[in-house]
Amino acid sequence: MKLYSRRLGRIGILTKREAQPEAARETGSVLVTNNICDFVPLHERWIAEGRPHGGIVVFPQQVFSVGETVRRLARLVHTLSAEEMRNRLEWLNSWGMK
Repeated sequence: MKLYSRRLGRIGILTKREAQPEAARETGSVLVTNNICDFVPLHERWIAEGRPHGGIVVFPQQVFSVGETVRRLARLVHTLSAEEMRNRLEWLNSWGMK
């Protein structure tokens, strides 16, 4: 599974929020964002409309250190396949040490 983040510039800067999950899906990537206010409702709307996306991972801003964010993302990537992430919303909070 590939991860997509607008800030990392994997695909380049996209101005429309709706274009981001679409672009991630087209490249077989999962969108990673801390923009919970926009992307949780977007996910819910797209699911209701039957619009596919490659998956969205959300996390609250300034809760985890960079290292902890990377560890949680790595755990998620090693646990769920790209196929399992399709049309799915995952909270990074759920991917800590168990």
